[in-house]
Amino acid sequence: LGTARTAAPVRADDAEALVRAELSDLFQLDRFIAPMREEWSASDPRMQSVCAALSGMRILRQDPVECLFSFICSSNNNIGRITGMLQAIRRTYGERIPLSEPAVDGLRLSQDDFFAFPTAAALAAASETEL
Repeated sequence: LGTARTAAPVRADDAEALVRAELSDLFQLDRFIAPMREEWSASDPRMQSVCAALSGMRILRQDPVECLFSFICSSNNNIGRITGMLQAIRRTYGERIPLSEPAVDGLRLSQDDFFAFPTAAALAAASETEL
């Protein structure tokens, strides 16, 4: 959720609006998915089964650089390891995402927990050994 992040914490009501807007964009909630699901189902029997089983499935609008690195990390790995590798990349090369609230619905949040995926330029500056 990087496009609307700011350098300084924002008010809680502004933060909620930003998060809602970013999640809406990420899950492309403004797009009507039914025509796409019909097209996929008509062109591929496997997708027909998937669409029938997962009626709430959405297409993510993921940053292309993050998507590419996620794909590279996925080769011969399990979800836990992929998640750990991507988190290490975020923590090492990404920018910290400031929090306006230390807790949400009773869940304590640490400033150390949230980092944006780094830019291609930030990753290009890292050595092959570092990566």
